Amino acid sequence: MPKFLKKSYLNTLAASIQKGNPHAATAMFGYFNPLFFGHFIKKVMNRDVAEDLTQDVFLRILKNIQHFNESAGDFSAWVWRIAKNRLIDYYREKKTISFFDLETIQTLTDENENLSEKIMVEKIYRLVKKLHPKEQQLFTLRFVLGLSYKEMVKTTHKSETSLRVAVHRIKNKLKKIIHG
Repeated sequence: MPKFLKKSYLNTLAASIQKGNPHAATAMFGYFNPLFFGHFIKKVMNRDVAEDLTQDVFLRILKNIQHFNESAGDFSAWVWRIAKNRLIDYYREKKTISFFDLETIQTLTDENENLSEKIMVEKIYRLVKKLHPKEQQLFTLRFVLGLSYKEMVKTTHKSETSLRVAVHRIKNKLKKIIHG
């Protein structure tokens, strides 16, 4: 299957799944499975968890496929929103967030990156482990998952202003520790 499919094809695939076509569901799974798994493995750094999250996303897609409405947006955006929400739920369920260990960071960094950048990344993740669990959660939502403040409001049920202040404080806390 091609790496990128046209929006119209994916929307047609969704309509076929809504009508109960098992071949369409298989095609959708074949296309999105490596994409979701790759996304999750980068975020959680655990093969078993990434496989579980990927499976959960497909179950949620199939369970909610009747709610997909092409006029409200394209199918790809809809399924990625489900994947993003599942990852947020995973971190919520986990309560405390475990960050990358040194071996994992070394495998993530490109061989072309210079040593000082690798050391800085390792240092930041060691420092983040020392933060309060709520600060770790905010750090993950903002900097690991890349959520906007508006998206973080839905997850944390805090105001956008308080989230901006909290994230700013976390950044300052980490800067002070890094720069002495």
